[in-house]
Amino acid sequence: MDRNIEVINKKFDRKLVGNAKMRRLVCETLLYFPRKTVDFITKNVWFVSSFEDSWGFVLRGDELVKGKF
Repeated sequence: MDRNIEVINKKFDRKLVGNAKMRRLVCETLLYFPRKTVDFITKNVWFVSSFEDSWGFVLRGDELVKGKF
């Protein structure tokens, strides 16, 4: 199972922004979806949550696209 989670995490290519627990939960959830759905989500969807040591944060769209966070 962990190996599949690592593969999904790599497919996101920096589009999972947040703490390790959130990133793991997203990847674990995607294990239940068909491969086509996982491929679509990892290519087109961003998951963003705040970090445990922050109150919140602001990201501009161009920062997300360029991976500057």
